[in-house]
Amino acid sequence: MSSLQASTSILGVRKAKHLLRRSCFQYSKAVLEQFALLTPEQALAQLTVEPTVFWEDPYDMKVNVQTGVSDDFWIHTPNTVPSDFPYGQFRKRGILSGWWWYNAYKQNNLKHKLIFFLHTTFTVSKDNGVGKSSYFYDYLKLLDFYAFGNIKTLAKKISYDNGMLNYLDNTTNNKNNPNENYAREFLELFTILKGPQIGEGNYTNYTETDIQTTAKVFSGIKMKPNRDVIDPDT
Repeated sequence: MSSLQASTSILGVRKAKHLLRRSCFQYSKAVLEQFALLTPEQALAQLTVEPTVFWEDPYDMKVNVQTGVSDDFWIHTPNTVPSDFPYGQFRKRGILSGWWWYNAYKQNNLKHKLIFFLHTTFTVSKDNGVGKSSYFYDYLKLLDFYAFGNIKTLAKKISYDNGMLNYLDNTTNNKNNPNENYAREFLELFTILKGPQIGEGNYTNYTETDIQTTAKVFSGIKMKPNRDVIDPDT
């Protein structure tokens, strides 16, 4: 079969609209008109430029009932232990969500759509199990780091993420009390996926025995509440 020939013609309005709808969360008429004059290669180059961070860090202006002052840029304080901010974690996770969406809506960039896609694949719930707001922040930053990167590497790195460890109960997984939640999700949803069931506990791509063995491997991975160890890769 002959290879596909790359299009060198400008997109035009219809194709530009189709591309922008699928690669970013919003676009203006001016942006549409600009992209309509680009070739596919030029459009892709523009969509994959590293996005600007307009709102650099999440900020909590509400006064803390214990300290009498606001927590400000609480993620990047000298005291990185999440327990230093025991109050308002639900609000802080909401601020983090707003911080991310604000940056996503302020510009036209494919990276934000990819991060959202990775979130729907390597899913944690913002308010139901991820834990402290700092964990949710680190989770979002991990997806951001690998949005243009290698998904196999992300699958390994996210297995050490505090939010993921918390959300899928790997914190309670040990040799005396195996918890297969993360192992099951890792195989079924995050990586190789189920195939047709061809026997009792056999899903073509993996078996129940594989899940049990994987859970044993993951039992050695525990949370690191103090955010004082920096991953040299990320």
